[in-house]
Amino acid sequence: MACKSCQGVIIGIMPQHVLSKNVLRLDAIFSLKRKTLLQYLEPWF
Repeated sequence: MACKSCQGVIIGIMPQHVLSKNVLRLDAIFSLKRKTLLQYLEPWF
C-alpha cells in the first residue's frame, strides 16, 4: 500500500520535472535562434 502511494507521488512529480526540462530546452533553443537572428540582422542596422 505504501509502495502504491509512493508510485503515485513519483508519477505526480515526474510530469512537472519533464515539463521543466522541456521548457529549459526550448528556452535554450530560442535564445540560440535569437542570437543567430541578431547576428544575421546586425549588418542591416
